[in-house]
Amino acid sequence: MFDQLPDANVFRLTVAIDKPVPDALLAVVASSCVPLGIRAFEVNIGLPAAADMFAVLAGAADPSCSFGARGVLSRQQVYRAAIARARYIASPDTDAAVIETALECGLDAIPGFFTPTEALKAVANGAETLRLMPPSLAQIPVLHALKDCLPEHACLEVDGLDAGAGLAPWMAAGVAGGTVALTPDHTASGFRLMLERMLQSITMPGPGPSGFCEAQGAGAGN
Repeated sequence: MFDQLPDANVFRLTVAIDKPVPDALLAVVASSCVPLGIRAFEVNIGLPAAADMFAVLAGAADPSCSFGARGVLSRQQVYRAAIARARYIASPDTDAAVIETALECGLDAIPGFFTPTEALKAVANGAETLRLMPPSLAQIPVLHALKDCLPEHACLEVDGLDAGAGLAPWMAAGVAGGTVALTPDHTASGFRLMLERMLQSITMPGPGPSGFCEAQGAGAGN
């Protein structure tokens, strides 16, 4: 379990890395995200330098940051994530063996899904946070229907947020978190500016625990 499950005023924004990123860029981004309330980072476990990238993140980021291994497809990759001291794994499917192995290793599991059947299967196998993918196919009414199908304690995230769309629409639909990709083409200042623009639709009183942004919708009273 994460230290804190999200509520209506909390959004867990995660920096996701699926391609090799220079160490210098990774370190600057890791250290500069905390002031924005972003303290969760994921590295694709299939990258040859994944272990080194975890080490760079751990050395540059705030001690309170949370690190995860994404793209996990097998038990062996779960074990690699555990050795790299990841706190959780994110998989693109709802493979029961991957979820169960992660939980056995003391890691949280965030399986990817698209249909209610897949989501319920993942919950039945022990997952408490689910990640919708691809978000480009998701519509707000569909998200509301998905929330109605899920147990009350289940948290819904989306993978691959559109940097130009902001976070408020997702929060309004009951989504508790999502990922934004850091690529080799980004500069540290450009990536930070992109994150700031994503957060413009919400007001953040301050960073919350365990990689969560405590965020109040722009239309709310305060």
